[in-house]
Formats: sequence, structure tokens, C-alpha cells
Amino acid sequence: MTTEKTTENLAAVYRRYLQCLNERRWNDLHEFVRENLTYNAQPMTLVDYRAARQAETQAIPDLRFTADLVVTSADTVAARLFFRCTPQQPFLGFEPTGTRISFAEHVFYEFRDQKIGRVCSL
Repeated sequence: MTTEKTTENLAAVYRRYLQCLNERRWNDLHEFVRENLTYNAQPMTLVDYRAARQAETQAIPDLRFTADLVVTSADTVAARLFFRCTPQQPFLGFEPTGTRISFAEHVFYEFRDQKIGRVCSL
């Protein structure tokens, strides 16, 4: 398989992962995330990762993961995710005001066997 085809497939896998998050299909996360991974250098399990994503969407029910930019290599996805949402619970140290907020996340994912094994996010 050529590198171009591999990176094309990885981008498609990543977009399906974002769709899974946006549709809140928590039971399907195992299709995209390894049982054990690291998130910002902290070891965690798939159960931990799922709980973190669920907590985010509980605090912000209208949270949608929108890829503004996606760049792939053989085993890495780099993305700029853009969010426009209205937190209903405290989020990142901010109290909810009912005001819609916008922010970007820059994130790198390392894939192993087509599943996320490492996440570096800011």
C-alpha cells in the first residue's frame, strides 16, 4: 500500500472517529481508540478516555468536534479542531454564563493498527 493511500485511509478513519464523538456513540469508541493509550503523556484506558469525552459533552451538550484542518502521515494525524458551543456546567475553569463560546484545539494523534494510541492536545 502506498503512503498516499495509507494517509488517505487514516484521514478517513479519523473523520469517522469525529463522527462517532459527535453522534455520542460511546459504545463504538473501541473501533477507534486502543484499550490503553496516553493522553498528554498520562497513561489511561479506553474507559478513562470515554469518561473524559462523556464529561465534556455533559458539560457542553452542543459540543461538536469539527475538523478545521487535518494533516496525516503514515501513523499520525495532526488536526485543528474548532468548537462553537454553550457550556452548561463549569468547563476548563470557566463558569457557564449562557453565552456561546468559540475556541480551537490543536491535537496530534498517533495511531497503531488504525486505532488511537497517543494523544497530545492543547
